[in-house]
Amino acid sequence: MSGIPKSVELRAPLGCERADWDIPEWTCFYEYTLRLGFRFPVPELVCRLLKYFDLAPGQLMPNSWRILLSLTVLQETHNIRFGLGCVLHNYYLKEHVGDQGRYILTPRNFAKRLITDTTTNHRFWKDTYFFAKGPPIDGP
Repeated sequence: MSGIPKSVELRAPLGCERADWDIPEWTCFYEYTLRLGFRFPVPELVCRLLKYFDLAPGQLMPNSWRILLSLTVLQETHNIRFGLGCVLHNYYLKEHVGDQGRYILTPRNFAKRLITDTTTNHRFWKDTYFFAKGPPIDGP
């Protein structure tokens, strides 16, 4: 994979390892995040949200990743700054009803959401994952 900093180490899960296991020094990421455009190092906005709510990357539902990565692209391509305060002004984090321990960014006002057209069914998104470790995983 190109673009991965040399300080980031990736590996596939070992035979019996599950995505929700606590494996010291390793962080689980789902493969679908790469399809959505995720790249290392972890974007600052994503790091801030995860730290604020004390979540692991794998606890965010696909549409939450869509929103955060879309905002990151807007920041990078149009020099528009979206801080955590802006995100939390427009969205709140809610535990997914059918998937305990997983969270989704929900618009406070559907008509004024920052990112639209995020609804896509990723039925098997939890099937493929990998582990990463290294300084950029923890973010700024």
